Amino acid sequence: YFELSLKHQLQADLLPTLTAILEAAGSEGAKAEARMAIGRAGKAEAARAVIPYLRDDSPEIRSSAAVALGSLGTDEGAEELYHALAAERDKWTRINMAAAAGRMKILPTAEILIPWLDDPDVDVKTAAFSTLRAISGQSFGLDAARWQKWWEAARLRR
Repeated sequence: YFELSLKHQLQADLLPTLTAILEAAGSEGAKAEARMAIGRAGKAEAARAVIPYLRDDSPEIRSSAAVALGSLGTDEGAEELYHALAAERDKWTRINMAAAAGRMKILPTAEILIPWLDDPDVDVKTAAFSTLRAISGQSFGLDAARWQKWWEAARLRR
């Protein structure tokens, strides 16, 4: 899509075309691919096409929407992702949302992620640590008490 739009100077038509594909796609696989393509568009306005999917009934759809938002390279949709992450209960969707929050540098997600450091699941712990490190530039390992102390200081500076 991207090479064709560049080659034929149709970049302005790319996002509306991908959004139309997303809305018309019949299979979940096609919708997931369209969301991923929208995420690679690198345009803040692309977030508007993806944000509603953070509230979908399907964890796979919520997950792919988070990945697409994280891929955009913008903070558009940060507040919506924060709220979706706070409400999410599916393990892999939580992990993908956390990764997107890290790429988007959504600092307030620290308050959601710090308790994950005590989760019995190693994947959840690892996701929390990776995202906390990405958003903070700090590295306190899995020490939730040190992260909490950092967060309390960081929150006061905001």
